[in-house]
Amino acid sequence: MYSSYGPHLAARRRLGPTCRSQTRQREEEEEEEKEEPQKTRTAAQQVRDRSIGSNSVRPCYKTSHRPVPKFLLRLPAFRDRQSPALHNNHRQQAPEHAAAISRPPTTRAMASTNGGAVSPLAATVPVEAVLFDIDGTLCDSDPLHHIAFQELLLAIGYNNGVPIDDEFFINNIAGRSDAEAAQNLFPDWPLEKGLKFLEDKDVKYRSLAMERLEPVKGLHKVVQWVKDHGYKRAAVTNAPRINAELMIKLLGLSDFFQAVIVGGECEKPKPAPFPYLKALKELGVSAAHTFIFEDSASGTRAGVAAGMPVVAVSTRNPEKSLQEAGAALIISDYEDQKLWNTLEEIDREEAKLKTGGA
Repeated sequence: MYSSYGPHLAARRRLGPTCRSQTRQREEEEEEEKEEPQKTRTAAQQVRDRSIGSNSVRPCYKTSHRPVPKFLLRLPAFRDRQSPALHNNHRQQAPEHAAAISRPPTTRAMASTNGGAVSPLAATVPVEAVLFDIDGTLCDSDPLHHIAFQELLLAIGYNNGVPIDDEFFINNIAGRSDAEAAQNLFPDWPLEKGLKFLEDKDVKYRSLAMERLEPVKGLHKVVQWVKDHGYKRAAVTNAPRINAELMIKLLGLSDFFQAVIVGGECEKPKPAPFPYLKALKELGVSAAHTFIFEDSASGTRAGVAAGMPVVAVSTRNPEKSLQEAGAALIISDYEDQKLWNTLEEIDREEAKLKTGGA
């Protein structure tokens, strides 16, 4: 009896075991390629999900002997973990801030004027500018924000009347823009309603700040160091401008800063690099010769993405989160000896530069 499978079976028998295995491998590869659109959607979704509320984005696709799909090569999180040979032909011209993200300053080669290795901060010599975050960096304001949030959230019965704790505050509020904090707190509310709550909180915060705001220990010492060196300086914050200017005034720094950059007035706030890039533009300086003081993981990521080394002040945030965000140096406050050792290194490098490296 004739079977439609007969010729195919005979042909496969003629191929022999080795050729049959190769044929089967090709069939499996064809089946995988049919499933590729689904993989594309899954990978892209996972990358997007992991980018929200995390310190870094990790690739979610495992490479094999097959060529890397083009859609993955367009994802910075995946592309930057691969060898250049895999994707050099696919890399497109990137904007300035994207290039900074893929090449953070803490990984670039650094050498002193006499050929020895130097720290990321000393690698900015000759220094042109120093940038400062405000909340938690210039002043220990997070406890006052926490109190303001607690009081207003309790008033509306948030979390069944249980006050938010430090961990919740750090993970969902500290260092974030008003829009992000509102979405974290009230995911089911319209954004406008959440932002109105944040405005009410800021009114409460400002009343507390007028009475209790204190500078971070040793702040005025480092401020004097910056002034003595004649470096340009700007405050870069996600706080509303009214809050930022109040804190600067209360700290006696109104004449110190030459610019105040507010994240809400930029294309995107921190952790995007735009506020720090705007500060560079307004001061007329380069990222290669500027460093930053920050206190949050969000702000640290923004500074690193903008191409500058970041000194993280661990006033309230865990050191691990600051390390993972890419901080070049972590200090407890401005009297930390690690900071002054680094500033002395900058002074030595500046002196060598002026004397021609002698």
